[in-house]
Amino acid sequence: MAGKAYDLHCDTLMKMAKNGCLDEGTAMVTLSGLRQGGVALQCFADFVPTGMFPRFCRGPLSSLMFRKLYKNYRAMMARYSDALFPVLCAADLDRAGEDGKIGVLLTIEDGGVMGNRLENVRKYCDMGVRLVTLTWNHPNFIGHPHSGDPEAMGRGLTDYGRQVVSEMERLGIDLVEVSSHSDARESHAEWQGQCYSLKGEQVIDGVRYPDFYLHCMSGDLGDILGGVNCRHSYGPYRHGAPRM
Repeated sequence: MAGKAYDLHCDTLMKMAKNGCLDEGTAMVTLSGLRQGGVALQCFADFVPTGMFPRFCRGPLSSLMFRKLYKNYRAMMARYSDALFPVLCAADLDRAGEDGKIGVLLTIEDGGVMGNRLENVRKYCDMGVRLVTLTWNHPNFIGHPHSGDPEAMGRGLTDYGRQVVSEMERLGIDLVEVSSHSDARESHAEWQGQCYSLKGEQVIDGVRYPDFYLHCMSGDLGDILGGVNCRHSYGPYRHGAPRM
């Protein structure tokens, strides 16, 4: 893919309409423009300026905004499935090129949206995030932003921020198992109690692992895992291990 362009940032998810359309004037990038520019990889930022929200409601508002932009991302990927390919690892970028598609990498701008719970790193990783801007214009749990003040500039990452970076490096599990319960709503009963792949559909030793995001994270907030009033959970699964 020599000579191809890799664009590491755009705010398209914030500006696009709910239908995930890239061809509107406010979308910043368009499908035709990406093709004409020879773009092999386009990063789409889920930008949540956490430091601009009041402290007493920062967590809920940050989570709500992330979900809104994430829904735009899912709508865009569904709408342009014949042209865009989600990149979760290096091999996906090669596969996108082989299929004549543009690789798409979901990013977070302002890691403060992950809050101060280390398990949230895995949560956002499982949603497809593969790049995180640790800070934006305001300090957060992870660290301190760029500053013209040498003293402020020297603060860097917090102790928790160093743990976050280590956890990002550690993560490498690509199979998960989803819990189940007898009174699940109809839309949840379709995907509960199964094992999925976080890196697109996989077949290992003849066992098929469906795409986690396609089956469990697509649709309205009332239909997805972790959405409105959802009590399902999921955890790492090793191929061949006993099922829960």
